[in-house]
Amino acid sequence: MSNKRKILFLQLLFLIAHFFLIFVMSTPYIGIDVQYNKNGKIIISNIYENDGWARYTNLAIGDAILEIDDIDVTMFNKHFKHNNCFVHGSKIKIIRNQEIHYIQAPPDSLKDTFQEIIIPSLFSLTVFILTLFIYQQNNKVAFYLTGFLLSMSLSFFASTESGRGDIVSSFLIGIFFPLCSLFLIQFFHILLFEKGIIKNKWLTFFKINRFLYFIIIILKLSTLFSDYNFSAINTILILSYFCLNICFSILLLIYFYLTTKSTYHEVFLKWLILIHVCAFIPFIFFHAVPFIFRLPYIQDDLATFTLFIIPIGYTYIVLTNRLIDINFILKQIPYYTFLTFIPTVILMIFVISERFYIDNIVLYSFILFFVILTINIVTLFLKEKLDFLLKDSFLYQQSFFSNNLNEFSQELASVMKEDDLEDLLLHQIKETLDPKVLLLIRINYQTNEYQCFDFMQNNEESILADSIKLKLRNNHSDILIDHPNYLGIQLYEHHHIGTYIWISKKRNNTTFNLHEKMWLINIVKYVRLVYENLNIVKNIIATIENRDTTNHQSSNTLTRFLLQLSEQERKRLASDLHDSALQDQTIWYQKLDQLIQNSNTLQKGDLETLNKIKNGLLDVIKQIRDTCSELRPNFLLNTNFTASLEDLCKKKQAKASFSLRYEFQLSNYANNHNLTVSIYRVLQELLTNAEKHSNATLVSIEMWEDNHFIFLDYKDNGVGMDKISEQYNEDHIGLIGIKERIHILDGEIEFITELTQGLQILITIPR
Repeated sequence: MSNKRKILFLQLLFLIAHFFLIFVMSTPYIGIDVQYNKNGKIIISNIYENDGWARYTNLAIGDAILEIDDIDVTMFNKHFKHNNCFVHGSKIKIIRNQEIHYIQAPPDSLKDTFQEIIIPSLFSLTVFILTLFIYQQNNKVAFYLTGFLLSMSLSFFASTESGRGDIVSSFLIGIFFPLCSLFLIQFFHILLFEKGIIKNKWLTFFKINRFLYFIIIILKLSTLFSDYNFSAINTILILSYFCLNICFSILLLIYFYLTTKSTYHEVFLKWLILIHVCAFIPFIFFHAVPFIFRLPYIQDDLATFTLFIIPIGYTYIVLTNRLIDINFILKQIPYYTFLTFIPTVILMIFVISERFYIDNIVLYSFILFFVILTINIVTLFLKEKLDFLLKDSFLYQQSFFSNNLNEFSQELASVMKEDDLEDLLLHQIKETLDPKVLLLIRINYQTNEYQCFDFMQNNEESILADSIKLKLRNNHSDILIDHPNYLGIQLYEHHHIGTYIWISKKRNNTTFNLHEKMWLINIVKYVRLVYENLNIVKNIIATIENRDTTNHQSSNTLTRFLLQLSEQERKRLASDLHDSALQDQTIWYQKLDQLIQNSNTLQKGDLETLNKIKNGLLDVIKQIRDTCSELRPNFLLNTNFTASLEDLCKKKQAKASFSLRYEFQLSNYANNHNLTVSIYRVLQELLTNAEKHSNATLVSIEMWEDNHFIFLDYKDNGVGMDKISEQYNEDHIGLIGIKERIHILDGEIEFITELTQGLQILITIPR
């Protein structure tokens, strides 16, 4: 028999059993125990205080029953023999003190009807509709899940009548209540087996489990249809079998959750654990276990109320094919508990305290409404304050995304091109959200052409449906596009071309939570701002390139911009040299050195040649490292400013032909980046000019400061200014560059020189 036919059979059996139970429950339950008296009459021996309609009438213990629903009680002898009570009826004829009385059942109370019929019916209806969707999947997982849901629902529906002694309901409970736990453990096993988490089929375990189930069924049947009464023992066995199977199933999930943690199965297993722990633990530990050990226990109708979690949870999974982010919920619970604990205590004290109670219900309701409103308002104000105070606390889950945005904003400082910006964003989304699909989409609004760049290389899921294309095309704002299982947002729009990010649900099949959506919106705002700045810079550069600079005098703003742009290019070039050429050269140098050390078969001439190559390679590495250091000085990497200037002079002295004397008495200007960069570059250019053009044998540099200014005194004994003045025309970057840097700092520069008397340059810069 195929799995679909098995499911169909279970559904048919489910419907037949429910029709029978509804027919039985349509007749009111009396709620009495009866026994024979000395005269052979059937009398009332007990009236239930918590069940049945007899408690609402003037029936009394000792009344002799003549008829139930106009049927003589002698017709119930056989039925009475089995369950020792009369179960259903709407009218009773009794005799009391030689007088005949007719007792009519009062209308059902709303509470009884709600608990006995409406709640179980809603549960069964939800489960049955859910199994109709599961029916479409023709596999063992679907069969065992359907069997578990239908068996559990049928047991829940029959539990009321079974407790009242109805023989058919007791039979259904005896069959399907333990069966649902067996179905559940088989469902978990086959599900984990198909996902590759469990590696074997556990045949022996299930044989033993089924054998125990059949023993329980035989005992139940012997209790119902024989003179032997194993009712108490059988009930304990059924509850024990059920509890052991359920607990084993939950422990099984917990074990494989711990062994597969940090994988894509983690959230799915955590979801299953949460559903079944919340659904079954109240029944097991507040009803079943106390009942087995004869301890006080709550009624089963209250203990089983949490079973609604199961159809709700599975309905969400089956219909949406996705999971709520359980990690997000569990992380938020401590924070929200912390926020609401004190308001809850205050409200509880106010409600239960007799001191605040007022007989006037209208006035009491008004005061209660005002108190609840006040508590909620105060709580919301406190939440805003606590959100700020606890933003870095373990209680506040959003701090992860805040820190993530801070790190991302720091990385944006090194972005110089649009492609780098998009690549950085896509990598950040992949690492943070881990989506199955990550697309960068460009839409030409004029030609209606779509370009799709699949960052995850998931070709099958990267094809956009027409409905999605329409949504993207109609969205020209920063509003998040929330499509089932997808999220999208516009990055920017330029020259009738819109650029969008489109992502699917996460790899662990969970939906995006609120904090993740807010993170995506905020990070796109960062990207959009940087993109606009890149466009502004690009336009300015284009304007400068198209401008005839020979007839225009430079402004401070333009000069400052060009110098900053030059520094950015130096930084980028130094980073590229260090991360590519320098690293590659170092690796090849190490390999060559290892080859020379380990080779004993090389000829002497070959070995000398290899050593020369190695030394030459080492010189190249040193030159590249020096170039990187000149392009990106150490103080740009948070080194002391004065130490960086001294380091520059030491390196120049090591290579130059002149003697260099220097002295620096400066504060650390770590917070003034433009000032430190400008001074460093001025000193660097002065030393370079001295080396190339001055023919000096002695160069002296002094720098000091007072409360208002920084002073630089440069001297050399070279050829003087007239000798080399022709080399410093308007196109020369040397002294002209020094003048421009000093000018944008609002400083002054003075050249003191005579022919063959060397050169002195005095520079004054405001602090």
